[in-house]
Amino acid sequence: MEVLRRPHGVLLALPLLACGVTRIEDTRAEVTYTVEQEKTWHVKDRVPSAERRVRVYSDGRVTLDGVARTWFENGVLESERYHNDGRPIGTWRSWYESGVPRSEVVMGDGLEPAPMRFYHPDGTLAAEGMGLAGVKEGEWTFRFPNGAVSERGSFRAGIRQGTWTAWDESGAKREQGEYVDGRRAGGWSRWPADTSPPTQ
Repeated sequence: MEVLRRPHGVLLALPLLACGVTRIEDTRAEVTYTVEQEKTWHVKDRVPSAERRVRVYSDGRVTLDGVARTWFENGVLESERYHNDGRPIGTWRSWYESGVPRSEVVMGDGLEPAPMRFYHPDGTLAAEGMGLAGVKEGEWTFRFPNGAVSERGSFRAGIRQGTWTAWDESGAKREQGEYVDGRRAGGWSRWPADTSPPTQ
C-alpha cells in the first residue's frame, strides 16, 4: 500500500497496481503447402506442351519448385528450368525446334557471376559472358556464325554500359562508342565498309 497525505492531514491508502505481463498468442494457422504437378498438351496424352511442379501454400501463394519444361509441337524439348520454392537454381537450357542447343545459363547463387552462353541455329556460339541469376553482367562477346567477333562490351544489370565495339564478319572494326544506361551517348567512331578501318 502507498500512503498519500490529503489536505487537512487526512490519510488515503491506495493499492499499488501490480505490473502484469500480457501474453499475446498468434492464433493464425500454420502455413502449409502441397506439391502439385501440372501438365498441358499440344496433343492430349501424346505431345506435351509444358509441365511444371509447384508448391501451393495454404495462404494462397504458388511458387515454382523443381523442374519446369516446355516442348515444341513436333515433340522436341524447348526449355528446361529449375527452381527451389520460386528461386531460380541450377543450369537453365533451351533448344531450337531442330533440337540444336539455343542457350545455357548457370543461375548460380545470384551473388557471384556465373557463365551464360547462347548459340546460333547452326549450333555455333552466338554470345557468351557472365550473369547474375540469369541477367547479363560484366563483359560480353557476340559472334557471327563463322566465329568472328561481331560485338564486345559490358552490361550492368542487363543494360549496356561503357565502351562497345562492333566488327564485320571479316574482322574489320566498323564502329565504337559509349553506352550510358542502355543508350548510345556522345560521338561514335564509324568506319564504312569501303574504307580500311583498324582490325581487332
